[in-house]
Amino acid sequence: MRTRTLDSPYHYIIFSVSPPTETLALRHAIQKALQQLFGTTRAGIPIDILYEDAEDIGGKDFREVVLRTVTEDVEFLLAALPVWSNPTMRVIKHGAFLPGLALVDSN
Repeated sequence: MRTRTLDSPYHYIIFSVSPPTETLALRHAIQKALQQLFGTTRAGIPIDILYEDAEDIGGKDFREVVLRTVTEDVEFLLAALPVWSNPTMRVIKHGAFLPGLALVDSN
């Protein structure tokens, strides 16, 4: 039996944002984080924000975000997101197959 692997040109990152931030402000914060760590060239990495959901966990407001980027640039985003402090961004999961990344329940 022959098997095939389907390589995706995209990589998906699920992360939380605190405090919740509007989409444009979040994109700007991600670009600033990339610029601070890797310079102006890497600040232009193409990203797509696919999903946002607000949550209240333990009296704190969070926003869960699903982001898509090209596979070649994912390591730069994974390094830049956690070091930025305003807003605080924490990577929850990441992978090349979006349906395989079930959103984390707050239970």
